[in-house]
Amino acid sequence: MEDEGMYVCRFEWTESNGHTSGFETRHTKQTNLQVDVRPKILKMRSDVNPWSLVCEAEGKPSPNISWLNPHGQLVIGRKITRSQIIVQNKMKYHSSMNLTEEDPEGNYTCLVKNKHGNAMGDVTFVIPSVRPKILRIQPELNSSTSWGLLCEAKAKPSPTITWMNPHGRKVNGSEATLVAIDQNKIRYLSFLKRTEDDPEGNYTCLVKNIHGTARVYILYEGSGRKNPQIIFTVVAWSTSLCLFLLLVTIGICIYRKKWKPQEGRASRAGTSNIHDQDQSDDKIYMGLAKTSHIPESQVYERIGN
Repeated sequence: MEDEGMYVCRFEWTESNGHTSGFETRHTKQTNLQVDVRPKILKMRSDVNPWSLVCEAEGKPSPNISWLNPHGQLVIGRKITRSQIIVQNKMKYHSSMNLTEEDPEGNYTCLVKNKHGNAMGDVTFVIPSVRPKILRIQPELNSSTSWGLLCEAKAKPSPTITWMNPHGRKVNGSEATLVAIDQNKIRYLSFLKRTEDDPEGNYTCLVKNIHGTARVYILYEGSGRKNPQIIFTVVAWSTSLCLFLLLVTIGICIYRKKWKPQEGRASRAGTSNIHDQDQSDDKIYMGLAKTSHIPESQVYERIGN
C-alpha cells in the first residue's frame, strides 16, 4: 500500500557530450496507482472490565469483520462495534465485541473478508474468578405433599453450597441437590427438600469458594405451606357450600313471591262469601256488648221491618 499514489512518465536519454536530457508527460497524462490489499489481521486481544474481544485488521477495499463464537455460530447484535483509524497513512479497522458471563467461554474467531480474500484469527475468552453472590432464595413446591427451599448463586471457581437449619446445625448434604445452570458453570442452584417433620424457622443458605462467602436466610413456615392440596380442597368445599346456600335462598324467595299473594286472594274470597251469606238472610240481628246482668235471651232484639 506504500506504493499507492500519482506517477509521472518521464523520458530520458544521454547525449554525445555525456549530459542527460529528457522530458515528462503532461499533467493530464499522469498515472494514479491504486493498490488493493488482501485482508490481514494485525492483532487480537482480550480485555477485562468490561469483558471484550478486539480484532484489528487492514485490507483494501474496506473489509467486512465478523465474529464466530466457540460453537462456530455467527455473533450478531448490538454487542459488536466497529471503527477505523489512519496510522502512518494506513487505514486500520477495529472490531470490538462486548461479552458477559452469559456468553460461552472458549476461542472466538475474528473473520476479515473483502473481494481479494479473507483472513481469520482466534482469541480466547475466559471469565475470571467470581466472588460468591446469592441471586435469589425462595420456597419452592417439590410435590403435592412436600415443599423445599431454593437458593441460586453465582461463583467461580465452583462453590460449595450448604444449608443451616433454625437450630444452627448443618443440614445433611444428602437432603440437598446442587446443579450448574449455565454453560460456563458460574450460576448454581441448590434445592433443599423439606417435609412436615422438619423444624420451622429461619434456614440459612451458605455459598463459599476460595474468594469469599455469601449467606442469606429464609423463613420456612412448614405446616402453613406443606400441603397446598388440603388448602385447595377446603376452599373448594367452602365455595360449593356458599353456592348451595345461595341457591336455596333464591328458591325460597321465589316460592314466597309466587304463593303468598294467592293465599291472600283466597282469604279475601272467603270473607266475601260469608258477607254475601249474611246479606242474603231475611232476618237482621244486631249484636250488643254484654255490660250488665241481662239474661242472654234478651241480649238480642229482633228488629222488624
